[in-house]
Amino acid sequence: MCNFRNYPTQYYWAEGYLRGKGINSTLAGYEYLKIGIVKCMIDDTKSLDDILTTIEAQASLIVSNRLVKKHTSVEQALIEAIKSIQKYDIEKPTPEPGKEQKEPVGKQIWNFFEEAIKAYRQVG
Repeated sequence: MCNFRNYPTQYYWAEGYLRGKGINSTLAGYEYLKIGIVKCMIDDTKSLDDILTTIEAQASLIVSNRLVKKHTSVEQALIEAIKSIQKYDIEKPTPEPGKEQKEPVGKQIWNFFEEAIKAYRQVG
């Protein structure tokens, strides 16, 4: 487990990284991302399922009220936090609904964690 008491330096680094990215700390996904980043740091994990299991075991989960669920509540919170910092190019026209090409949710989340770990390794 990624207990804060065992890895305070990594948690503080992850918090600084997320703040630097501009992710609002009031989003549920903020804490989930922090746990996921530390999990990647200490375990060198290669599995998104392993990260999600750790988050579910350690965090207070936010329950979704949606009738149809495409993703787990953890995945939804993670992706909402990640999307909160995406920059939109005002020069490009916005694609029509349903026409945009999107990466699968798992790939978007995994890419975020890989980017964080790459930044951590460059500093450390």
